[in-house]
Amino acid sequence: MPLIDFLLRRFAHRRPVHEQPAVHKQDDFHEKSVYEEPLCIYPDCHDAALRHLFPSNEHGGIPPSSGDVLVEIADTDPKYKDILHQFDEKWLHSNKPKPKVHHIYKVSVPESVTAPYEKYKDDITKKRGIPNERRRCHGTKRACELGEGGGAGLCTSAQCSLCGILRTGFKLELAGGHKPWKKSPCGRFGRGIYTSATSSKSDDYSCDECPSLARHKAMLLTKVVVGNGKKLKKDDPSLTSPPEGYDSVIGEPAGHEEGALNYDELIVYSNHAVIPAYLIIYGDREPVQVWSEEARHDGKAA
Repeated sequence: MPLIDFLLRRFAHRRPVHEQPAVHKQDDFHEKSVYEEPLCIYPDCHDAALRHLFPSNEHGGIPPSSGDVLVEIADTDPKYKDILHQFDEKWLHSNKPKPKVHHIYKVSVPESVTAPYEKYKDDITKKRGIPNERRRCHGTKRACELGEGGGAGLCTSAQCSLCGILRTGFKLELAGGHKPWKKSPCGRFGRGIYTSATSSKSDDYSCDECPSLARHKAMLLTKVVVGNGKKLKKDDPSLTSPPEGYDSVIGEPAGHEEGALNYDELIVYSNHAVIPAYLIIYGDREPVQVWSEEARHDGKAA
C-alpha cells in the first residue's frame, strides 16, 4: 500500500489538530501520556507515531500551536470560591477599592516547568520533612488579552512577561526588571522571585503594556515551596540566595521602622521553587480615549 494511502487511512478518523478539543483535568497540571515513546509536539495530539512520520515536527504542514493553557473555573466551583475568598480577604490597601473578580482560570503549564518544580518540592520534603507549600500572588506585565473574553492562547510578544512565565516558568535573571526597587536591579531582599499573600500589594506590579487591548487586570496565583523560611523585617538587597540553613525569605511587616515592609513578601531564589497555578482577571480599566485630528482641536474624544 502506498505511504500516502496508509497515512490517509491511519488518521482519517482524526480531526485537524487545531480543531481537536483540548483535554483538561481539574486535578493535575499536566496530562501524563500512556505512551512510552515521545508524543507529537502538538498539544491535542496523543499519537506517538507522528513523531516519526513527521520528523520535521510539522503536522502535515500545519505550524505548531501553543495550545490553550487556561481552563476557566466556574463561579459555582468550591475552588473558585476558595481563591476568590483569598483574593478578597487579602486586599488590604485602604486607599484602593476592592475590585471585582471577573474570571479565574486554572493554569496548565508544560512538563518542562512542572517536573523541575515537583522535583524541587520532593527534595525539600526529604530535607525538611514537609515542603511547606503556599499559595501566593504575583503581579507582572501583560502585553495581550490573555484571559479576557475567553482567550486562552499565549502570545509571542517579548514584552509579555505573563505569557513568558506561563510558557517557560519563572526566571531569576528577569526578576525585578519590570518595577525595580529603589532603582536597584535587585529587590528589597536581593535577586529573587517575589510573591505576596497580599493581593493588593501584587496589584501594584500588575500592568498592561497595551491598555487599549485589556479591559481588566491580570494577576497570577502561584504555588511556592517555602521549606524553612527565614523571617526578615529589614531590607537586605545583597542576598542572592537564602541565608544559610534556610530555603526562602519571608519578609514580615514591621510598622513604621526605617527599611521595614508595610505588607508581606515571600522570596525564593530558585526558578524551580515557584510555579504559576491560577490566573485571576479582575478590576476594570478606564477606557482608552482615541482622539481624531478634528477632536484634538475641539478637545473631545472620538
